[in-house]
Amino acid sequence: MKKILFSIVGVLLMCVCLFWFTDILSSTLSFGPILMGVLVSVVWNGFFVRVLIREGTLYKSRLYPVAVYQIFFLLLAGIMFIVSSDKTYRVDAWDGVIPYVMLALVALIHGFVLLVVVKWSKELV
Repeated sequence: MKKILFSIVGVLLMCVCLFWFTDILSSTLSFGPILMGVLVSVVWNGFFVRVLIREGTLYKSRLYPVAVYQIFFLLLAGIMFIVSSDKTYRVDAWDGVIPYVMLALVALIHGFVLLVVVKWSKELV
């Protein structure tokens, strides 16, 4: 249960950073949301793994589903935000797809960063 709560809090932090500080709803692909996602993901996932290490011995295999939780929750929250936004940026079909593509890229990067942090952690069993 704690891992799911950490995933939800991490996704909320990621959504705040992506949707308030970057222009993910624009009609162009940009590296701003991706770099912001990587930075926040490295900080949050590093903190998450450090908290779990201080609690005691933890198996790496138990953290792999958390990466899937984070990807799923981020996609779910991001899609709800994009659908509920009233920004009129659509000129053609590609302009309507770009925010979803950026969200999918950031979600996959967020989950991948957790996998890398878990793999490289020497304290985890």
